Amino acid sequence: MSEHQNSSSVRREMVSGGSWNMITVVLQVIIQLVYMMIMVRLLDVEAFAVMGVILGVLGFAEIFAQVGVGPALIQRKEVNQQHLNGAFYTAVIIGALFTCAFLISADWLGKIYQMPDLGPVMRVVCFSFIISALGAVPRSMMFKRMKFKSFFLASMISIVGGNLIVGLALAWMGYGIWAYAWALFAQNVLMTLAYWWFEPVTITRRWEWKSVNELMGYGAGSSLFNALNYLATRIDVTILPMFFAYWRTYPSAVAQFQAGLYERSAYVMGLPITVMGKLSDSVLFSGLSRIQEDPGALKKAMLRGTSLMAMIIIPASIFVMFWSAEILTVFLGERYAEASLTLQFLFLAVIFRTIARISDAMVRALNAVYRASVIKIVYCALIAAGVIIFSATDKEHVAAAIGLATFIHLVMNTALSMKLVAFSWKEFMLAQIPALFLSALILAQCFVLHWLGNQISENPMLVFSFATLSIAAITFCLVYFRPAILGGKESNPLAYLPERMKRMPVIRTMVNRI
Repeated sequence: MSEHQNSSSVRREMVSGGSWNMITVVLQVIIQLVYMMIMVRLLDVEAFAVMGVILGVLGFAEIFAQVGVGPALIQRKEVNQQHLNGAFYTAVIIGALFTCAFLISADWLGKIYQMPDLGPVMRVVCFSFIISALGAVPRSMMFKRMKFKSFFLASMISIVGGNLIVGLALAWMGYGIWAYAWALFAQNVLMTLAYWWFEPVTITRRWEWKSVNELMGYGAGSSLFNALNYLATRIDVTILPMFFAYWRTYPSAVAQFQAGLYERSAYVMGLPITVMGKLSDSVLFSGLSRIQEDPGALKKAMLRGTSLMAMIIIPASIFVMFWSAEILTVFLGERYAEASLTLQFLFLAVIFRTIARISDAMVRALNAVYRASVIKIVYCALIAAGVIIFSATDKEHVAAAIGLATFIHLVMNTALSMKLVAFSWKEFMLAQIPALFLSALILAQCFVLHWLGNQISENPMLVFSFATLSIAAITFCLVYFRPAILGGKESNPLAYLPERMKRMPVIRTMVNRI
C-alpha cells in the first residue's frame, strides 16, 4: 500500500473512530451532568472538596502505577505476545504496590489536609490502581485497533451502572460522601470487566524483561508526560484547600466550603476539556501514530485539528462566560452561583488548554514526550505558583492566574509542534481565522441575547434555555446555509458539514418544512 493510500485509510478510520468517540464522550458528559445535578443537591459542598483532593492525588499517582505500558502498546508498530504479557504483569504488580501504599498512608494524608473523611474514603477509592491495571492491556489494544464502538459500549455500561445506579441509589439513601466513593469503585470494576468482554486479549504465563524494557523505553517518557499533564489539570483543586487554610484566606469554618465551590467550578470547566481531551488522547494519538512518518499529513492534521478545536471551544467558552451564573444555578443549584466569576476566568483557560490538546497528541505520536515534559514542568510550576500566591486573596484571583499560565503553556506547546512538523506561526494563525470569525458572530449574539433574556425574565432556567436555543438555531442556519462565510474548504473544517447534513433524512425534512 502506498504512503498516500495509507494516509487516506488512516484518515477514514480516524473520522469513523472520531464519530464513535465523540458520541461516547458527549453521552458521558450528558450523563455526568445529570448525575452531578442530582448529587450536588444530595451531598454537602464540603464533600466535593474532599473528593477533589482524593481524585487529584490518586489520579496523578495512577499514571505512574501503569508506567506507560498502555500508551506504549498503542504507539508501537508491532506488538507480540511477550509485549502483551509483559505489559499486563507489570501493570498489575505496580498497581498492587500503589494500592498498598495508599492504604497505609490514607490517614496521614487526612491529617495533612485536616479532613477527617479523607482517610477512610481514600482506602476505598485507592483500589482503582489494581482494578485499572487489570484492564490496561485490553483497553490499549482496543484503542490501537481503533475499535471505538466497543469502547462506547464499555463506557456506557460502566457509567450507567456505577454512577446512575450505585451512586444515586446510595446518595438517595443518605450515604453522603460514601455514595460518591462507591460509585467510582463500581464504575472502575464495570469498566475493566467490559474491556475484557469486548476485547478478550490472550495473556499467557511466560513473560520476558526484554519485552518489558522495549515498552518501558517509550512508556517511561509517556508516564512522565501524562503525569505532568494530569497534574496541571488537578494541582489547583488538590492544593488550594491547604493554602486557603495556610493563608487564613477564609475563616476555618468556611475554607472547605469555598474550596468546594472552586472544585465544582473546575469540574464544569473540565467538561469540554474532557470531550476534546478524550478525542485527542484516543482517536488523534492512535491515528497520528500510524502516519508518524508522513510529515505532510502530520502538518495538515495539526493545522486542521487546531482549527476545528478552536471553532468548537472558543464560541462555547464565550457562551459560558456570558451565562456563568445561570449555568451554575441550573446545573449545580443556587448556592454555587457565587462562583460565577471564578468560572468565567477558568473558561479562558479552557480555550488555551483545549487547543493545546492537538500538540499533546502530536508530541506523543512522534515520541517527543521528554521535550514536551519540560514544557509541562514549567506549566505545572506556573499553576502551583498562581495557587500559592493568589490563594492569599480569593478563588477568583487563583482562576485568573491559571488562565494566564495556560496561555503561556499553549504558546510553548505550539512552538514545539512547529519544530516537529515544520509549520510557521503565520500558518497557525491563518488556520484560526474561521474560528475567530465564528466566535465574533457568537459574541455579538451573546451581547444581544444576554440583554434581551434579562428583559424577558429573571428565571435562570428560562433565560439559559432561551439563550441556548437561540444561539444554537442561529449558528446552525449559518453553517448550513452559508458555510462559505467562514472560509473555503481549504481553510474551513466545517465547509463539508452541510453536504453531510443534507444527506441526513431528519435534517433534510426539517429544513424543507422550514
